[in-house]
Amino acid sequence: MSAPAGQTCLYEASCVMRGQPEAQLKVCQYCNKPFHHLCASTLKGTDDMNYCGQCNQGAHNNTVTQRTPSNKRRVSARTDEELLRVFQDRRVIGSGGLDLNIQAFRELQSKVVSLSTQRNYAYRIHAIIAFFRSHPRYHAALNETLDDLILPLPYDALVAFFGYLSQKERVRDKIKQSKAKRMKKGTHPNMQINGDDMEVDDEAEEEAGPSQAHASYEDEHDDEMDDDVEGEQAGATSNDVELVVGVTGVEDVNFVTNAADKPTVAVSTIRGYKSALKYLYQCRHMEFVARDMPEGEAAMCIDEVLDRCMKSYTKVVTEKKSRGVMRIHEGRTGISMDEYICLCRMFRNVKPRRGSTAPGDTWIFGWTCTCLMWNLICRSESLDILHLQHFDWENDYMKVVLLRTKTDQAGIGTDLKSTRIKHLFAAPHNPEICPVLTLALYTFATRGVFLAREGNKLLMGRDQKQRYAQLMQRMASQAANDQHGNLDNAGTHSLRKGGITHLLGMMDGPGAPTVYIRANWKIGETQDRYILGGTGGDQFAGRILAGNDSGTADFAVLPPHFTTEGLKQIEEIGWERFISGYGSFPAGFQKCIRFFLASILWHLPTLQEWFPHSNDDIWGMPMFGMFGQGSMARLMSLREHIIVSSHRCTDCGMSASGTPTKTEILKGMKEMRVEVRDAIKEEMKVIEEKMDEKMKVMEGKMDEKMKVMEGKMDEKMK
Repeated sequence: MSAPAGQTCLYEASCVMRGQPEAQLKVCQYCNKPFHHLCASTLKGTDDMNYCGQCNQGAHNNTVTQRTPSNKRRVSARTDEELLRVFQDRRVIGSGGLDLNIQAFRELQSKVVSLSTQRNYAYRIHAIIAFFRSHPRYHAALNETLDDLILPLPYDALVAFFGYLSQKERVRDKIKQSKAKRMKKGTHPNMQINGDDMEVDDEAEEEAGPSQAHASYEDEHDDEMDDDVEGEQAGATSNDVELVVGVTGVEDVNFVTNAADKPTVAVSTIRGYKSALKYLYQCRHMEFVARDMPEGEAAMCIDEVLDRCMKSYTKVVTEKKSRGVMRIHEGRTGISMDEYICLCRMFRNVKPRRGSTAPGDTWIFGWTCTCLMWNLICRSESLDILHLQHFDWENDYMKVVLLRTKTDQAGIGTDLKSTRIKHLFAAPHNPEICPVLTLALYTFATRGVFLAREGNKLLMGRDQKQRYAQLMQRMASQAANDQHGNLDNAGTHSLRKGGITHLLGMMDGPGAPTVYIRANWKIGETQDRYILGGTGGDQFAGRILAGNDSGTADFAVLPPHFTTEGLKQIEEIGWERFISGYGSFPAGFQKCIRFFLASILWHLPTLQEWFPHSNDDIWGMPMFGMFGQGSMARLMSLREHIIVSSHRCTDCGMSASGTPTKTEILKGMKEMRVEVRDAIKEEMKVIEEKMDEKMKVMEGKMDEKMKVMEGKMDEKMK
C-alpha cells in the first residue's frame, strides 16, 4: 500500500532515495511506517514489497527455508545446507580426510545437477532413511545414530524399500479424500490466496525428516520433471510414500496383500527413488551396487534389478488403470487454452484476505508467471533465473533468453542463433492473456523503486518458483471447488504440458520439431546436430501461444506502439517519470519498456473496467500521479498516438513476423471482400441514382399523359 503524501522514509539519513521526491513510499503492513522498498532491500535485505525490514513483526517472513512435515503435518524449517548435507559422506568428513580443496572440487561437480533436482533427491533420501529407521530389521543400512545411509546398502533392505513402495497407497488420493471431508463440513484451507496459511496441502513440498516418527513425503517438484526425458533429472514424481507408525513406534512393514484393489504410487515414483539413490552413490563416489546379494542375483547389478522391478510394476499399474483402480494419467494434467484463460482471469480477480501477510502484488505476480510459463513453455525453475539482461525487443516481438535448461544445465551456445531465444508476441485483441500487457503491469507496478539489486532479477525475491507453486495450488483448489474445467489436478507444470499440447493439437499449427525445440526437448542424438530450429517457426508458435487466432487475417496483428510523434512527447516528459530507474535498465529491457508503456496506455479503458480505483498496485504507479489530477487526461491524450495495426505499420515500418503463407492469403481475401463490398455499394448507389432519374422521367411523362387525358375529358364534357 502506498503512503499518504507528505510523509518521509523511516530510514531518514540512510535513505538511498533522497533527492527523488517522485519515488513511491510504501506503508509497512506490520508497523504502518512509510519506507522505500529500495531502502529496505538495500539496507535490510528484505524481498517483501510490504515489509520495511526495520520492525521485528515481519522478519520471520524473509527467511528462505524448506518445508518439513511434522506429526501434525505442519510446516517446520530446514535450510538448503541442512537438507543437502545428506549427500555428504560423514565418515570421511568426520575423520578429517577431506581437505577444503577437494571439498570445493566436489561442490563444483554437484553443480551439474540443478539445485531443485538436488532438493528432490534429498527429500527421497530422507524418506528412505525414515523407512529403514522404522524397523530394527533394516538398521544395518544406517549409521550408529540412525540418521544417515551407509553405502553400499544391504540388498535385503534395498529391495524391501522398493517392494514397500510398490504396495503403498498413493498419498495424494488419501489427502484429497480428507480435503473432500473438510469441504463437506464447510471449510476449505485454500480458498484464499494469503501468506499466513501454513497448512501443508496436497501439493506442498514436504520432507521426511530424520527425527520424525511420522514421515510423509509429497513432492511438489514432480511438476518440474518430465518423465519422457531420460537422465539424472528424469526421476521426479507426483506421488510418494507415507510411513505410518503404529502405537508401539514400530511400523508394520509386512507387505499388503490387497494392493491389487487400491491405487498405488505411480511408476515415476519408483523411478524417482532409484534416480535419487544413484545420485547419492555418485556424490559419495561409489559404484551402484549392494552388499550381501544372494547368489541368484550376484551376477546382476542393482541397476538391472531395479529396472526389472520397474518393468514389472509398470504392467501392474497398467492393469490397475484398465480396471479403473488408478487414474489413467499420472502426475499433473495439461490444461487447455480455455482453462488457461480461466486461470488468468482468476488471478486477475483475486484479492488477498484481510489480515493476510501476502504481499499486495501477489495477484499480478501469479498472473505474470502464468502468462510467462504458458508462452515460454518453460519449467517454473526458469522464474528464478530470468533477469532483465535476458530481455530484448526486435521488430514486433520480445526476445527472451532461457540461459539454462533442464537438458543443458551448462547453458552452452546461447548466441543469437541459439534455440534458447524464445519469441513472445502481444495479443492486443485478447488482453487477459497478453504476455506483453501482464509483464508490463508487473514491471511498472513493482519495479518503480527497485533499481539494480540482485543483478536486475525479473521476479524480485528468492525462490519465486516455490512462491508461484503455492499460488497455483490454491488457485487450482479454488477452481476445482468452482468447477472450472479440469484445474483440480493442475500444477505449475500443467502450463508447460498444456502449451505443448495446444501447439501440437492444431491441424495447421507448427511442426513437431518446432514445438520440441521451443520446449527445449532433445529430438535425437543425430537430429540435434542437424535440426537447429529457425526463428520463423518459433515466432509462429509464439503468436499462437499469445492467444492470436491463426484462422484470421488478424493473426498478423502488431503490438501497441507509439507513433514517431508519440515517442517524441514521451522523451520530452522523460522515461524516469513513468518508471523510476529506467536509466539503470539494460538497453534491451529499455526497448521493451517502450512497448510495455504503449500496451498499458492502449488498454487503459480495459484496466479501468477491470480494476477499481482503490487498487494501489495499478493506480499507484508513478505515471498515474505525475501530472496531479490531470494525469489521466494527459495519458489519454498520449494514447491517441498509439497504433495497433496488422501486417505492416506505415508509420514506423514494423512488419508482422512469424505468420504463415495462409495469413497473407486470408489478408488478400479480407481485402477482396472489402473491395467487393465497396464495389457493390458503389454499384447499388449508381443504380439507385439511375433509378431515381428514371423515376423522375417516368413521373414527368405520366404527368404529361394525365394532362392530355384531362384535356380530352374536358372537351368531351363540353
